[in-house]
Amino acid sequence: MSKLMKILPFLGDDDIKELAMKIINKEVTGIKLVMLFPFLNDSDLDELVDLMIEKNLGKQLTYVLPFASKKTIEKITNGIKNGTVKGVHEAALYPFMGEKELKVMFEDLVKEAIENPKLDDSDEDDLDDLNKDE
Repeated sequence: MSKLMKILPFLGDDDIKELAMKIINKEVTGIKLVMLFPFLNDSDLDELVDLMIEKNLGKQLTYVLPFASKKTIEKITNGIKNGTVKGVHEAALYPFMGEKELKVMFEDLVKEAIENPKLDDSDEDDLDDLNKDE
């Protein structure tokens, strides 16, 4: 595997994309897709993200985030909101979102909290822990 890592920076875009596609389609095993992300160009990475969304590879999408364009981050965020992307925690996107997008998300969360004041499970667990100390 270390030999593969040493040669990746010198391969052409098409070769890296082809290998990534084979990994996603399970034609190649034993190589982690995440190893290729730093070497993919933006358009190839966008195409792979589309395929990963289609194949419901949510956990793998989390590893794309540091290398993804704003457009791709937005695509993943929208997919989470509309339910087409599963397996990615919305909080994982926060460091990669712009201030504007974070503000919209914050406002949506505040609105949701006002409309539905029921505590979520994590808040209840926190309250249970506080009550134990009394």
